[in-house]
Parts: sequence; C-alpha cells; structure tokens
Amino acid sequence: MIKQNNFIIQKHWIPLNESLTKIAIFQDDITFVNHASTFFKKGKPTVIFLVESSEQVVECLRYVSNLNIRLHTHIPLSIKSGGHGMSNHSTNDGGIIIDLSKLNRVKIINKELGLVTIEPGALWGDVAQCLSKENLILSSGDYGDTGVGGLATSGGIGFLIRKQGLTIDRIIRVKIVTPVGEEVIADKVQNKELFWAIQGGGSQVGVVTQFTFQAEKKQVANNQLKTPIYFQNINQQTEDLRTFVNEWKVNIESINSNMSSFLKLSNSNEDKTMVQIDLTNIWDGCPNKLSREFFSHGLTMAKTTNHCEKAMSYSQLVKSDHQPLSGDKPFYVRNILVKDLTENFLNTLRTILDNHNILSVEIRSIGGKMNDLDKNYNAWRFRDAKFFVALWSDTNNIEDVDSLFNLIQSYSEGVYIGYSSKVSDSENNLAWPGSTGKKLRQIVNKVNPNHLITQTRYI
Repeated sequence: MIKQNNFIIQKHWIPLNESLTKIAIFQDDITFVNHASTFFKKGKPTVIFLVESSEQVVECLRYVSNLNIRLHTHIPLSIKSGGHGMSNHSTNDGGIIIDLSKLNRVKIINKELGLVTIEPGALWGDVAQCLSKENLILSSGDYGDTGVGGLATSGGIGFLIRKQGLTIDRIIRVKIVTPVGEEVIADKVQNKELFWAIQGGGSQVGVVTQFTFQAEKKQVANNQLKTPIYFQNINQQTEDLRTFVNEWKVNIESINSNMSSFLKLSNSNEDKTMVQIDLTNIWDGCPNKLSREFFSHGLTMAKTTNHCEKAMSYSQLVKSDHQPLSGDKPFYVRNILVKDLTENFLNTLRTILDNHNILSVEIRSIGGKMNDLDKNYNAWRFRDAKFFVALWSDTNNIEDVDSLFNLIQSYSEGVYIGYSSKVSDSENNLAWPGSTGKKLRQIVNKVNPNHLITQTRYI
C-alpha cells in the first residue's frame, strides 16, 4: 500500500497528479459518505473524483484507462450524477467514482424556441425551477432529487409523459466524452450513431457532459401561474381491482394527452381483501371543463378516503429537497412495458399483490407523444407500449420477487432499464432487443470496446 494525501491508495496504483489530487475525495473526508452512497446503497470506493469540467472528465477516464493497462485488470468505475439509479451502478467498492454533481449548470439559450443546455449533475427539481421562470417545461422524472445524467440517457417517464414523450426524445444535441478520452459533439448530423445510442443506451458509449434540450414554451397571461399544472391526488380502496383499473384505463385513453395518470397499488393492512389505491392525475395547463370532469369522475371509481386538488406551477410539482444520500433505501424494483392491461394480466397482478413480499405495484399510462415516434428513432424501442408496470419490494426476498415477476413476463413488450434493479444479461436483452440491441452493440464495440466504465449495463 502507498499513502497519498493522508489516505491509503491501493498498492501499484498510479499516483495522482496535481490536477487530479485537487478534485479527489478519499475515505477520511467528511463528505465521502454522501458522495460514495446512492439513494439505495452505501459504497466504499478507493477514490472519488469530483469533476467540474469536461476536461477533468477526460483526464479521469485517461487515468483509469492507464491504470487498467498497468494492473492488467478492470478497476471498478462508476459515473454518478444524482445517485438514484436503481441498479446501483453509480457506486462501487474498491474502485473509482466520477462524480458529476458539480457539473450542474442550466442555461436557457433561446426561451422562445425552448432551447436549453443542462449539465448532467443538475437535479431535475432545480432544472424545473430555472425553466419555469421563463414559462418553459421539460418533462423529466417524478422525483426532483433525481440527477439529469442518468435519466436523460435511459428514458424518462415523467409527469408529462403523454404530452411531451420521454425525456430522451427531447434531446437535440450532446457533448460526450468517449471512453478513449475524446470529447465530441453528437446530434442528428454529426456523430449521429453516437447520438442515437446515448438516447436510451445509458453510459455504455461514454459520459455526457452537456445536453441540449427542446423544452416546451407555455403561453400564459401575465397574471396567471407560470407553467401551470392542475394536480389531483386521490386515496381510494376497492375489492374489485380489475373493474377499477379497466375504468381508469378507459378514462385516460379517452382524454387528450394533456392528462397523465399514475396508479400506486398496495394491499390494505387491515383488510386483505381490499386494495389501497393512490391515484395521481396531472393536467398540463390551467383547469378547464374537460380536466374538471376527468377529476370529478376519478372520485367516483372507488371508495375515496382522501383527496386533494390544486393548481400549481411545474416547478412546485417537481421540487428538489437536496437530501443527502445515505444508501438506506434497500428497494428492489422490476418493471415491464405493455400494450394493454388485459383481464388475465390484471388477475395475475391481483395475485401478485396478495404476496407479502410485494410492497406496491405501479401502473402508469405512457401513451400519447411517446407512441408517435418510430421504434428505430433512438435506443428506446418500445413505441407500441401504452402502460408501464413496476413491482416494488425490499432486497430481502429477491428470488421470490423474481419468481412473482415471471408470472407477468409473458405480457411484456420490454423493460425500462433505468427503472430496474435486476442486473443481468437477460434483463439487458429485454431492454435492447432485436435490431436495437444489435445496433447498440456495434456502436459500443466501436467506441468502448474495453468496457472502461465497468459499472453500467452492456448489451
């Protein structure tokens, strides 16, 4: 072992030069735990590089590459933006983390056209705060402390999914550092295969250091709420899950894409015959007759125990609490994308809910704008899917949960890889099947043949 900067570095590692030393965080640093942990897991890497520029990302990747050559091995390497990835790839033990949290600038280039550049370490809640001031909306996830980088390379099923589509579909250009340590621009004209791959392919092809997005410009009167959202949350319970979900499905498919809707289902603690329902409806815009009728109907579909409705701005809907990451949320999540919620599927889902290993089930309507694009548009293939279904559990009974998940696997069109805790080749093949997987693999083999970023998913 050798010692550098009051910390023990693994024997035979290349000593850090002055520029890397300035951005290195070691295990004796008081901030280490937060930078080393994710939302779901505590990590213990050897060193964390807290980068502030693309140039530093380039230097970090070159250091890791040279270290691998020297040691004739692959040092665990993680890329971390917000640290909420369910696969826990953004941390590791004994390796290196490139932490992007200081690469967090948001800049509006043209507010009339909705052009905005966002760095990967920004949190989506902070992005919403910045854009909302200029009457701009960009659909992201549904949790404000999620980092931009991970979500914007894997998918993005947010509150406005039916109106705006996936977050990755709003990207028009990226700056990306490839694993060979070269920073390039990628869009539909230059490096277009790389651009295709980064939209849904995750970090297999490199580290994005800046995204350019096409946000939506909202036209509202001066005295109205900026980026207005009409929000409804209803807590209900029912014995007849199939009838409830069918009615919910008919309602959401009969209204225009300004409305998005999400269900969270769980078993009642008091009465096991009852299913507890947490229903959230999001209307993009100020309330009108159509949205009010939809909201009113939602209250009649089952016994309502609590509900609220209010108008708010998009920045109020997606807020960042900037909670420190402590790795104390050991959840395990599996998901599928489906074309329809059939009678047999819902019967099976009810059986799964009865199992004590399942904490809850999510169902999200993802029709609308996402379905308008061709399956080859980018590395997200599932343009025919209308619903997203996820099973939530803890990490104590993973094998049992996987067995339950197999009951609905046959209904699947594929997997949203950014929302899956399952780390396996089979899961990756479900996320990038057929010609999509073949094309993505060819691009990865070209730009990242040695799989330098070890802590990621590879097809």
